[in-house]
Amino acid sequence: MKRGNQDSPRNVKKPKRFEINFLPNMPSGENGSSMESKRLEIVEEMKKRHPSSTLIAQYMDITFSLRRKALVEKEPSVKETLQRWPALFRESQIIAEFNRITGKNLKQEFFSALDKHTSRFLEVFESKKGTTGKKLSEFLMQMKSANITDVTARRTAVLRGLAVLLGEDTTDFFQTCFDIDIVAPQVSIGILTVVPEDSPMSPQGLPLEVTDTA
Repeated sequence: MKRGNQDSPRNVKKPKRFEINFLPNMPSGENGSSMESKRLEIVEEMKKRHPSSTLIAQYMDITFSLRRKALVEKEPSVKETLQRWPALFRESQIIAEFNRITGKNLKQEFFSALDKHTSRFLEVFESKKGTTGKKLSEFLMQMKSANITDVTARRTAVLRGLAVLLGEDTTDFFQTCFDIDIVAPQVSIGILTVVPEDSPMSPQGLPLEVTDTA
Protein backbone atom coordinates (compact mmCIF):
# COMPACT_ATOMS: atom_id res chain seq x y z
CA MET A 1 0.00 0.00 0.00
CA LYS A 2 1.49 3.32 -1.09
CA ARG A 3 1.74 6.07 1.43
CA GLY A 4 0.48 9.50 0.44
CA ASN A 5 -0.69 10.66 -2.95
CA GLN A 6 1.79 10.85 -5.78
CA ASP A 7 -0.27 13.56 -7.45
CA SER A 8 -0.26 15.78 -4.38
CA PRO A 9 1.98 18.86 -4.68
CA ARG A 10 5.02 18.90 -2.44
CA ASN A 11 5.72 21.46 0.24
CA VAL A 12 2.08 22.50 0.50
CA LYS A 13 1.36 24.25 3.78
CA LYS A 14 -0.61 22.24 6.28
CA PRO A 15 -3.74 23.72 7.88
CA LYS A 16 -3.55 25.27 11.31
CA ARG A 17 -6.01 24.23 14.00
CA PHE A 18 -8.38 27.13 13.34
CA GLU A 19 -8.44 26.62 9.55
CA ILE A 20 -11.50 24.38 9.36
CA ASN A 21 -11.91 24.92 5.61
CA PHE A 22 -8.26 24.93 4.58
CA LEU A 23 -8.77 23.18 1.22
CA PRO A 24 -12.53 22.68 0.75
CA ASN A 25 -14.07 20.42 -1.87
CA MET A 26 -15.59 21.81 -5.04
CA PRO A 27 -19.29 22.77 -4.66
CA SER A 28 -21.88 20.32 -5.96
CA GLY A 29 -22.74 21.01 -9.59
CA GLU A 30 -19.56 23.01 -10.20
CA ASN A 31 -16.31 22.15 -11.96
CA GLY A 32 -13.06 23.95 -12.64
CA SER A 33 -14.37 25.46 -15.88
CA SER A 34 -17.62 26.79 -14.39
CA MET A 35 -15.85 28.32 -11.41
CA GLU A 36 -13.20 29.92 -13.61
CA SER A 37 -16.04 31.49 -15.60
CA LYS A 38 -17.48 32.92 -12.37
CA ARG A 39 -14.04 34.19 -11.37
CA LEU A 40 -13.84 36.13 -14.64
CA GLU A 41 -17.32 37.54 -14.03
CA ILE A 42 -16.15 38.79 -10.63
CA VAL A 43 -13.15 40.50 -12.26
CA GLU A 44 -15.41 42.21 -14.80
CA GLU A 45 -17.94 43.19 -12.13
CA MET A 46 -15.21 44.81 -10.05
CA LYS A 47 -14.34 47.08 -13.00
CA LYS A 48 -17.74 48.74 -12.72
CA ARG A 49 -18.19 52.02 -10.87
CA HIS A 50 -20.78 50.39 -8.61
CA PRO A 51 -20.17 46.62 -8.57
CA SER A 52 -22.99 44.39 -7.32
CA SER A 53 -22.24 43.34 -3.76
CA THR A 54 -24.84 40.57 -4.03
CA LEU A 55 -23.29 39.01 -7.14
CA ILE A 56 -19.79 39.33 -5.76
CA ALA A 57 -20.71 37.72 -2.43
CA GLN A 58 -22.49 34.86 -4.19
CA TYR A 59 -19.70 34.12 -6.65
CA MET A 60 -16.96 34.53 -4.05
CA ASP A 61 -18.71 31.86 -1.97
CA ILE A 62 -19.01 29.51 -4.95
CA THR A 63 -15.39 29.97 -6.07
CA PHE A 64 -13.92 29.57 -2.58
CA SER A 65 -12.42 26.13 -3.25
CA LEU A 66 -10.86 27.30 -6.53
CA ARG A 67 -9.31 30.30 -4.80
CA ARG A 68 -8.00 28.35 -1.82
CA LYS A 69 -6.38 25.73 -4.02
CA ALA A 70 -4.53 28.41 -5.99
CA LEU A 71 -3.48 30.43 -2.93
CA VAL A 72 -2.30 27.44 -0.90
CA GLU A 73 -0.55 25.50 -3.65
CA LYS A 74 0.86 28.31 -5.82
CA GLU A 75 1.37 31.02 -3.18
CA PRO A 76 0.94 33.91 -5.66
CA SER A 77 2.15 37.43 -4.93
CA VAL A 78 -0.20 40.11 -3.61
CA LYS A 79 -0.12 41.78 -7.04
CA GLU A 80 -1.13 38.59 -8.84
CA THR A 81 -3.81 37.81 -6.28
CA LEU A 82 -5.24 41.30 -6.69
CA GLN A 83 -5.40 40.84 -10.45
CA ARG A 84 -7.15 37.47 -10.25
CA TRP A 85 -9.31 38.11 -7.19
CA PRO A 86 -9.88 41.89 -6.90
CA ALA A 87 -13.01 41.40 -4.77
CA LEU A 88 -10.90 39.66 -2.13
CA PHE A 89 -9.50 43.09 -1.22
CA ARG A 90 -12.88 44.54 -0.28
CA GLU A 91 -13.37 44.91 3.46
CA SER A 92 -16.57 42.89 3.31
CA GLN A 93 -14.83 40.04 1.49
CA ILE A 94 -11.80 40.04 3.78
CA ILE A 95 -14.19 39.44 6.66
CA ALA A 96 -16.20 36.89 4.66
CA GLU A 97 -13.07 34.98 3.61
CA PHE A 98 -11.87 34.77 7.19
CA ASN A 99 -15.25 33.34 8.13
CA ARG A 100 -15.13 30.85 5.24
CA ILE A 101 -11.73 29.57 6.38
CA THR A 102 -12.16 29.62 10.15
CA GLY A 103 -15.90 29.83 10.76
CA LYS A 104 -15.27 32.88 12.98
CA ASN A 105 -15.96 36.61 12.81
CA LEU A 106 -12.74 38.48 12.05
CA LYS A 107 -13.66 41.74 13.77
CA GLN A 108 -14.90 40.01 16.90
CA GLU A 109 -11.78 37.84 17.12
CA PHE A 110 -9.42 40.75 16.50
CA PHE A 111 -10.98 43.19 18.95
CA SER A 112 -11.42 40.49 21.58
CA ALA A 113 -7.69 39.74 21.44
CA LEU A 114 -6.84 43.45 21.35
CA ASP A 115 -8.99 44.25 24.39
CA LYS A 116 -7.37 41.38 26.30
CA HIS A 117 -3.93 43.00 26.02
CA THR A 118 -4.88 46.70 25.91
CA SER A 119 -4.07 47.48 29.55
CA ARG A 120 -0.60 45.97 29.25
CA PHE A 121 0.10 47.85 26.01
CA LEU A 122 -0.89 51.14 27.66
CA GLU A 123 1.49 50.40 30.52
CA VAL A 124 4.31 49.80 28.05
CA PHE A 125 3.50 53.05 26.23
CA GLU A 126 3.62 55.03 29.48
CA SER A 127 7.03 53.56 30.36
CA LYS A 128 8.70 54.63 27.11
CA LYS A 129 11.06 57.62 27.05
CA GLY A 130 12.69 59.77 24.39
CA THR A 131 11.15 60.55 21.00
CA THR A 132 9.09 57.36 21.01
CA GLY A 133 7.78 58.06 24.49
CA LYS A 134 6.85 61.61 23.54
CA LYS A 135 4.81 60.42 20.55
CA LEU A 136 3.12 57.70 22.59
CA SER A 137 2.26 60.18 25.33
CA GLU A 138 0.39 62.26 22.74
CA PHE A 139 -1.81 59.28 21.93
CA LEU A 140 -2.39 58.60 25.62
CA MET A 141 -3.37 62.23 26.23
CA GLN A 142 -5.84 62.09 23.32
CA MET A 143 -7.28 58.90 24.75
CA LYS A 144 -7.71 60.45 28.17
CA SER A 145 -9.26 63.62 26.76
CA ALA A 146 -11.78 61.48 24.86
CA ASN A 147 -12.57 59.16 27.76
CA ILE A 148 -10.09 56.72 29.22
CA THR A 149 -12.86 54.16 29.74
CA ASP A 150 -14.13 54.48 26.15
CA VAL A 151 -13.29 51.20 24.44
CA THR A 152 -12.94 52.83 21.00
CA ALA A 153 -10.54 55.46 22.37
CA ARG A 154 -8.43 52.76 24.07
CA ARG A 155 -8.34 50.58 20.96
CA THR A 156 -7.37 53.52 18.77
CA ALA A 157 -4.57 54.55 21.11
CA VAL A 158 -3.15 51.03 21.12
CA LEU A 159 -3.33 50.57 17.34
CA ARG A 160 -1.68 53.93 16.71
CA GLY A 161 0.89 53.33 19.43
CA LEU A 162 1.89 49.90 18.20
CA ALA A 163 2.99 51.35 14.88
CA VAL A 164 5.23 53.85 16.67
CA LEU A 165 6.52 51.19 19.07
CA LEU A 166 7.49 48.97 16.13
CA GLY A 167 9.31 51.81 14.40
CA GLU A 168 6.89 52.09 11.48
CA ASP A 169 6.46 55.29 9.49
CA THR A 170 2.98 56.41 10.52
CA THR A 171 2.80 59.47 8.27
CA ASP A 172 0.37 57.81 5.87
CA PHE A 173 -0.75 55.02 8.16
CA PHE A 174 -4.20 56.22 9.11
CA GLN A 175 -7.21 57.66 7.38
CA THR A 176 -10.19 59.24 9.07
CA CYS A 177 -13.45 58.29 7.41
CA PHE A 178 -16.91 56.92 8.07
CA ASP A 179 -16.83 53.86 5.84
CA ILE A 180 -14.30 52.04 3.70
CA ASP A 181 -15.42 49.08 1.63
CA ILE A 182 -13.13 48.86 -1.37
CA VAL A 183 -9.36 48.98 -0.98
CA ALA A 184 -7.65 50.93 -3.74
CA PRO A 185 -6.21 48.97 -6.70
CA GLN A 186 -2.72 49.15 -5.22
CA VAL A 187 -2.56 47.89 -1.67
CA SER A 188 -0.20 48.63 1.20
CA ILE A 189 -0.44 46.44 4.28
CA GLY A 190 -0.97 48.41 7.49
CA ILE A 191 -3.33 49.22 10.33
CA LEU A 192 -6.31 51.41 9.57
CA THR A 193 -8.14 53.12 12.40
CA VAL A 194 -11.60 54.42 11.55
CA VAL A 195 -12.98 57.13 13.86
CA PRO A 196 -15.48 60.00 13.48
CA GLU A 197 -13.89 63.15 12.03
CA ASP A 198 -14.75 65.21 15.11
CA SER A 199 -13.33 62.65 17.53
CA PRO A 200 -10.40 63.71 19.79
CA MET A 201 -8.75 60.50 18.59
CA SER A 202 -8.79 61.60 14.96
CA PRO A 203 -5.26 61.76 13.49
CA GLN A 204 -6.21 65.00 11.72
CA GLY A 205 -7.55 63.25 8.64
CA LEU A 206 -4.19 61.97 7.44
CA PRO A 207 -4.57 60.36 3.99
CA LEU A 208 -3.75 56.71 3.46
CA GLU A 209 -1.34 56.46 0.55
CA VAL A 210 -1.55 53.06 -1.08
CA THR A 211 1.37 51.61 -2.99
CA ASP A 212 2.13 48.23 -4.48
CA THR A 213 4.36 46.33 -2.08
CA ALA A 214 4.34 43.00 -3.94
